[in-house]
Amino acid sequence: MCPHCKKIYAPKSLLKKHMQFACKMNPRNTTTFSCTFCPYKSIYKANMERHVSNVHNTGTLKFRCELCNFRSNYSFCVRRHIKTFHRLDDFRK
Repeated sequence: MCPHCKKIYAPKSLLKKHMQFACKMNPRNTTTFSCTFCPYKSIYKANMERHVSNVHNTGTLKFRCELCNFRSNYSFCVRRHIKTFHRLDDFRK
């Protein structure tokens, strides 16, 4: 049984996953690290640091969105950004 929300999980592995990632009553899961450049959020500081380094490191970013200032080291991130934030499906330059 989850000590935070009292939900019952038969296998302990499911209970552990629930407590680590899903339980909204667990204070650890409600603390998030928010990116200052975009809407990305993570419950892990290391994931946020990796995100900022990979996506927003303006010194070495190779790819950029033609519609805004979003930049990334990865072309697929720019394509995903365009699809998600600009609501365009097949935008290629």
